[in-house]
Amino acid sequence: MLVTTNLVGFVVRGFFPPSLPVGDSSDAVTVMLKQEASRYYLANFVMTMLAVGLTCSFLFALCHFWNVGLAIAAGMLMLSRLPDLFWEIRNGRPQSIQELPKTGIHLVATALIWLVIPVIWFSLYVGRG
Repeated sequence: MLVTTNLVGFVVRGFFPPSLPVGDSSDAVTVMLKQEASRYYLANFVMTMLAVGLTCSFLFALCHFWNVGLAIAAGMLMLSRLPDLFWEIRNGRPQSIQELPKTGIHLVATALIWLVIPVIWFSLYVGRG
């Protein structure tokens, strides 16, 4: 669960980077920010592609060395992290319990987390038979 949460976080945050504040283009600070932003975007692209490669390698390793059921369970965990991750990117901070939305997509994400348990059980015990 820890690996899938971090991998999907790297990939999604790479595709949706934070935006820079817009200011007067003649301001020295704005010019410096634009220069640093161009360096940031190149580093962001490299890190995102590295994270995509690691994610694909991780899912392939699960499928190859164990079975496809564990790769499906990892994918389910990654999908269940997306709504919270998009909220964090949009608001710039993690959610607290009081701010937890009760929308349908968040309920589906929570259900996916719980559905991972029988998928792992089936893939490790029943599926090996």
